[in-house]
Amino acid sequence: MLASTGMQKKKTELMEALSVSIALHVREPDRLLPLCCNMDSMLQLTVRNRKQTVAHHVAQLPGGLCCLEALIEKFGPDCLTCVNEYQNTPVHLAAMHQDESWLELIHRTLGPDCFKQPGQLKRTAAHWAAMNEASSSSLRFLVEKLGPACLLDKDSDGATPAHMAAQNQDLDSFRLVVDSLGVSAFDLLDADGNSVADYMEQNVQHGSRLLKFVAELGGRPNGEEKDQEQKIQEQEIQEQEQKTQEQEQKTQEQEQKTQEQEQKKEQEQKTQEQEQKTQEQEQKTQEQEQNEQPQESQNKRQSVENCLLTRLTLDSNFSSWQFVRDDDGCKQQIGSGGFGKVYKALTDKNQTVAVKIIKLAGAMASKKLNKAVEKECAEIAVLRKLEHPNILKFLKYERTKQGKLCIFTELISGNSLSGLMQQQQKPFAEKAVRDFSQQICTALNFLHTRKPTILHRDIKGSNIMLTHKGRIKLIDFGLVKEITNTITDSTPHLCGTVFFMACELFTDTGKLMYSPKTDVWAFGCTVYELLTGKFPNGEFPWHMIGHRVRQHDMPQLPAKTSDSLRDFYQRCVEKEPSRRAHTEELLSHEFLRRP
Repeated sequence: MLASTGMQKKKTELMEALSVSIALHVREPDRLLPLCCNMDSMLQLTVRNRKQTVAHHVAQLPGGLCCLEALIEKFGPDCLTCVNEYQNTPVHLAAMHQDESWLELIHRTLGPDCFKQPGQLKRTAAHWAAMNEASSSSLRFLVEKLGPACLLDKDSDGATPAHMAAQNQDLDSFRLVVDSLGVSAFDLLDADGNSVADYMEQNVQHGSRLLKFVAELGGRPNGEEKDQEQKIQEQEIQEQEQKTQEQEQKTQEQEQKTQEQEQKKEQEQKTQEQEQKTQEQEQKTQEQEQNEQPQESQNKRQSVENCLLTRLTLDSNFSSWQFVRDDDGCKQQIGSGGFGKVYKALTDKNQTVAVKIIKLAGAMASKKLNKAVEKECAEIAVLRKLEHPNILKFLKYERTKQGKLCIFTELISGNSLSGLMQQQQKPFAEKAVRDFSQQICTALNFLHTRKPTILHRDIKGSNIMLTHKGRIKLIDFGLVKEITNTITDSTPHLCGTVFFMACELFTDTGKLMYSPKTDVWAFGCTVYELLTGKFPNGEFPWHMIGHRVRQHDMPQLPAKTSDSLRDFYQRCVEKEPSRRAHTEELLSHEFLRRP
């Protein structure tokens, strides 16, 4: 009898935990509120790959203030002070995700000292409020309750809430910082020597306005005029810097002209040599056609692929580089993703390149992180040896003393296929899909026939560029994923990529065993994306895709699609990997051979 009662109680607890997990996952506060009122104990649940208490989850839930009030009434103020695996309390999470009404409730419950408790990276509630991109009212509330001194607390990297506000929030928030600290806020440096202005440059959405605000302020504390002697000194410094910049610009222009002249001479010489080689090759071909039988189809295809190969002239042996800046003096950002940002850079070889910068700071002591970085650097060392007209040219990588990984590649002038569809607000026609598929398949076949085999691991429309000359380029070879997962202490961010994952990748172990056939599956999903403008199975939540692709057929192409393209698509998304087409077979498919 007792055993039966115990089993019933355990079953009830499991059902309660499941109901709370579902309500948190779908983000429905009204559904969650009665569950919070009836909970027997403070549950610890894993929701969206984060294991922490219900109070932690509620602190991140939009519109969930009533749920937090219910938890406080049910379990007392202690539910706000417990820490999760990252040493953060619900107070820290509320400061980062909610407005001042949440902090007012916490202040009434615990008093002001709870906002001073350090969490992850020794950051206080003021740090997290300064990173709140949804509302600046939380930071304003903390300054009113704790005073301006809370903006000067340093985390483990030496960064203050003033740095965080400059990097993440808008102009109104930074006016609060200046009104509280004066222009002395501009002199604050983190452990790496980065100023508040340096953090402003990383603020993609508001950085330009913030920097203009600093320039317009002119260094006047609280609107008062600066000392005349200091003004004169600043003017002299500005004039000297302007002269230096003008001299550097003249030197750079002269070096660029010399470089262009040398490049013209080299190009003319290469053109003459190429024309001579072409004539010799044509002569040999004519002689072979007269004296020998036609070669087999395999040799013909190899000849076609060889004709596609070109020698890239980018010089990867540069020793220094600098960011290319726009008219406002800000770094020219050309993209973001993979836990990093991509900028335009100029090397000491007078060549413009792209540089992706991944910030590793905060976890540099992690052996797991170092192992992940070493693995990715080894992959880059392999990729930089590849030369193919449809594959992004990797140049080199650098790991800086400031805890950053810099990956240098060729600079592509064009747009991703996904971006073009968004701009045009329509998918591509079948003829365009055929042209793109020929180039994509040629590039994948080149990778898969290397020894050892090279995999892309992230084929999708956003990772395929179309240059202004109409050439396809494969980019983002699934790099920095392990680094991203190590830094964020989470499972892989699959919300976009999961729609392109083959069914054999969805395993109970969670390990992703990529192969050439998983690249082919992703290629087939990309064909669907280009024809429809949508992800395959995109109408389903991302966490249900694994079950969907294992239990159901892949979605059909539009009704007007040709039979040859339908068959080509089905050969790519065959569920059984052994029966799925390989790239050599696809290159010979009727769809790619049609005019």
